Amino acid sequence: MKIKLFTRELVPDGTNGLGFQAFKPEPDKEFETRINDFMIDKNIVSVQSLKDSVFVTYTD
Repeated sequence: MKIKLFTRELVPDGTNGLGFQAFKPEPDKEFETRINDFMIDKNIVSVQSLKDSVFVTYTD
């Protein structure tokens, strides 16, 4: 049994007023797509969510 942790990533969102790179949280649709793509070929035992993290338990 293995556990895969998914957390919401930060994606670039242009620059802020001081000229530094600005970031925003990954959109819901992209987050869901990344998790679903991982789960396609796995034997999933359970999926748990805690705030912006998702834990997927699976077997090989």
